[in-house]
Amino acid sequence: MLTSIHQDGKTLHLKTKTCTNLFDIDSMSLLIGPNGSGKTRFLQRTIESFLVDDAPTPSKNCRLSIDFKPRTNPRQFSEKWSLVYFNPLPLRTKFRDQLNFTNASFEKNTNLFDLIKHNKILEGFGLEVKLFAELRPNVQKIMELFSIAVADNRKFLHKEIAHHPIVKMLSDTIIKRKNISDFDANQKQVEEIENRHFTLLNELANQLRLDFEKSANRRAKNGTQFLTAVLSVVQHMIEQKTHSIQKIVAFATAHIHSKLIDSHSYPNEDINDSNLLLLNVLQILRTLPFIEDKHEPLHCASAINPVKHRKLFEQSAMTPIFTIRLPGMSSGQEAIITQINSIYSALKKTKEKRNILLMIDEGDAFLHLAWQRRYIWQMNSFLSQCKKELEIENLQLIIATHSPLLMSDIPREFVCELEEPEDNIVFSDIEKKQPEAANEDVFGGGPPSQSPSFAAPIHAILNLAFESSTIGEFATRTINKTIKNLKSGQFTARDRYLISIVDDPIIKRELQSMIPNGDHS
Repeated sequence: MLTSIHQDGKTLHLKTKTCTNLFDIDSMSLLIGPNGSGKTRFLQRTIESFLVDDAPTPSKNCRLSIDFKPRTNPRQFSEKWSLVYFNPLPLRTKFRDQLNFTNASFEKNTNLFDLIKHNKILEGFGLEVKLFAELRPNVQKIMELFSIAVADNRKFLHKEIAHHPIVKMLSDTIIKRKNISDFDANQKQVEEIENRHFTLLNELANQLRLDFEKSANRRAKNGTQFLTAVLSVVQHMIEQKTHSIQKIVAFATAHIHSKLIDSHSYPNEDINDSNLLLLNVLQILRTLPFIEDKHEPLHCASAINPVKHRKLFEQSAMTPIFTIRLPGMSSGQEAIITQINSIYSALKKTKEKRNILLMIDEGDAFLHLAWQRRYIWQMNSFLSQCKKELEIENLQLIIATHSPLLMSDIPREFVCELEEPEDNIVFSDIEKKQPEAANEDVFGGGPPSQSPSFAAPIHAILNLAFESSTIGEFATRTINKTIKNLKSGQFTARDRYLISIVDDPIIKRELQSMIPNGDHS
């Protein structure tokens, strides 16, 4: 078991020889500190130390201990451990995935159906798993692709059409644009040709869409739904990047006959896989009550039962066609659901490792205070569930946070307080700082944090651990200004109003006692 991490004179303990583990996973520790104190850097160095498998000695910037002994064999260490990192915030450093490291912040292979396993955890945050299945083909892009195909090669024109005026004009415009150099040509002329190209392409795409819609209505009882299914498969064929334009057009026009475009002049390529995919899509559309989008009729969605309909959408062929989503999520709801799903998917990938260290960087971001208060409890329940299901032998958690509510759930021995860099500290703050005590027992469990944490009142944690007032800065400075006015005999109507709206009874009483006699009206 990982017992401590030592960096730059600071030690984060995950286990000590004297403290009993209160959590259902193997350990839970906390990193706190102001912005710029290096919480993310602490986690990054830890990751780098785990991943260095060729170094003859542990990193000087980060020393790890296993069972209270310094790490001595990096290669053996990396073979037995796996790391998972998660950060919900955008624009953060993207650590590269390696054999024993997964950055769950960018986990793409998440399965929303897995949320059912964690329904009780989500209920603890007042959330209920409600899934929707959607079909959202990019109709305009598909029609533009077909339009360009016709303009580039007239053989795509339907055999009953000798010529088409827009096709000819679009084709001529494309040729003109190819023959004009961006360096030598008149830029106004280039802009005119590009605008004309855009207008003609858009006009031909609209004609093709109308043509397909009329044909689909003749072909099927619910023409709109049928066309949506066909175009969804077409989009899938395009995204695979393994199908020729001939094959894509052949599939589309085989199911929806067009008066404008056809692939008759090309060999009949094999489209059986796409035909089978279309049949499966149509079956799902008939099974569930899909409703058309008000703004785009060729987009549709249906509420689904996560348990009953899971097999329909988890087929390998259906996964890229339908989009499964959670509707109407607030930022906080989306944050906690994404976090649980991403971490679960990452742990699932690394379960072959006996030991897993999970690092969550500001996982409480976007969460309401009530949800921050439940965060440690729910993460303990969630991760213990993961440990049992995935048969993880040792699962340890480190959380970096700014939240005093999280700190009130962690014993002080397992809280590491990082300090603001000296460049950011004003002179008066430096005078207050005490000399740093020598760390005599880095690997055996050194002196615990002196700040209150477990079950401590929030105001005590704010004042002592976070060095912050429990009153906002604006209120503090405004009250101080009123006190100054009271002491100088310049008491005003604004000061009287301020005193009347102070909600702390002690502060209010003290301010009222300072009001000069005769000014209490």
